[in-house]
Amino acid sequence: MPKKIKKEYKKNAPVGVKIISVLNYINSALSVIVGVLFILLILINYDTVISELEDNLGVWVTILLSLFLIAVGVIAFLIARGLWNGKEWARITQIILSAAFAVIAIINLIGGEWSSVLSLAVNGLIAGYLSLNKKVKEFFK
Repeated sequence: MPKKIKKEYKKNAPVGVKIISVLNYINSALSVIVGVLFILLILINYDTVISELEDNLGVWVTILLSLFLIAVGVIAFLIARGLWNGKEWARITQIILSAAFAVIAIINLIGGEWSSVLSLAVNGLIAGYLSLNKKVKEFFK
């Protein structure tokens, strides 16, 4: 029986794609760590948390925030891995997320939050780079 032919060799990712991927890996790790720390905080204060669970909306918010952060971390990890490996779905997902965050930053700037300038710049650059750069498009084909 003949051996299966190996998958077509994929070129190395462009440096910018690697940087965006690493940023996603860092975001992933930080999100999971913070989510787990919130859960540990709840477990350490378990008796207090259980006694306040019915009356305290903050406890529910903390639990939901913990789960949300862990989910964000998992999604960021999958996007990072997809970008590194040249998966088109990861590129499109990253473009959509970066564009959405850029729009949110613009809205915040209109509202007077000047700290959103960095978010706008970073997310705008990421969305533009992944959607317009010819080498990047070629890598993901």
